[in-house]
Amino acid sequence: MPFDDPAPALSQHPAPRRRGRPRLSLPLAQWPRADQQAWRRACTPPASLLDDEGGGAVGWRPASRVAVERAYGHWLRFLQRQDALTEGDPDARLTRAQVQAYAAMLRERRSWSAVSSYLSHLGMAAAVLCPEQDWAWLRAMRGVAQRQATPVRHKAGRLTTPGTLLRLGQELMAEAAAMKSPDATALRYRDGLMIALLALLPLRRRNLMGLELEQQLTRQAGHWLIAIPGEQTKNHRPIEMALPAALVPALDTYLAVHRPPLLARCRASSTQSLWLSNTGQPLSGMRAWSVITRHTRERLGVTVNPHLFRDCAASFLGEADPEHVRLAAPLLGHGSFVTTERHYIAAQSRGALRRHHEALHARRAPRRRKETNQEEC
Repeated sequence: MPFDDPAPALSQHPAPRRRGRPRLSLPLAQWPRADQQAWRRACTPPASLLDDEGGGAVGWRPASRVAVERAYGHWLRFLQRQDALTEGDPDARLTRAQVQAYAAMLRERRSWSAVSSYLSHLGMAAAVLCPEQDWAWLRAMRGVAQRQATPVRHKAGRLTTPGTLLRLGQELMAEAAAMKSPDATALRYRDGLMIALLALLPLRRRNLMGLELEQQLTRQAGHWLIAIPGEQTKNHRPIEMALPAALVPALDTYLAVHRPPLLARCRASSTQSLWLSNTGQPLSGMRAWSVITRHTRERLGVTVNPHLFRDCAASFLGEADPEHVRLAAPLLGHGSFVTTERHYIAAQSRGALRRHHEALHARRAPRRRKETNQEEC
């Protein structure tokens, strides 16, 4: 089935993924020998600073390497199940027909966004495994999937103001003292502080969970400073900002009162991670996502995930202070104003629509009063 154009025969509603299904990525140790060698060459740094013979994946971040390696293993597992995983060079298997079949298989189970992501990572792998080949056709396939991708959940209806999110965090911290156990108290205070911090400093989830004492988070002259080096940020630009004064007492209380009991839950742990789980280990990104969405859903009636805090901040600033909307770019760590501008346009569109509705209501109100007066006469 060609994948150059949208395939109407593919389901528009992929079957839900079953829980507990084992990962479908073929581990590196089980890759064909030629693929293993090519991948290791791609990840091998140059022999010297002036040598340009390093592999194509050398400049990637560790997370990117892991994602591409896993996606390529997923591709190899697909070939294995098709009895098409043979020894030989990787480009001998990376044919247009095979990739089309792979994309069709993905679409039966996943959304267009997921298909686009898999093809994107497959294209990245192909470019470093076989750099002498032209992979324009693979990039074009990925473009087709990307154009078909539509948001599964529309976020406009879930946007709320940073002030509302900040109050939620403060309420959770205030409620912590009334919890029945010390552990529950510590966890409730942690959750509130995490939400309050995100409301004022909408960091990306990876950077939020990566905050460590005396590393990215330091105290200087009575102030808490957040300094995240460029190699740990999405756009390779460092983040440096002071913790808002309103949160300094709350952070001090968390570190002095609530974090120590959590850390004590794991005797072998000496982690400097700011956010700890109920086992004393660093809180995972997925667990933080679950905690934040649960509290916002229960208290606000809408599910606000960690990344949506960033949309809330940009949209609020774009609507409340359009003349200074560019301030949101450094606040959110955007590499350019283009990403911020999308939030500004969306905010202005919502504001224009609201003013339009208000104008219509104002015009209709006198007419309704006039008709009522005529009926009474």
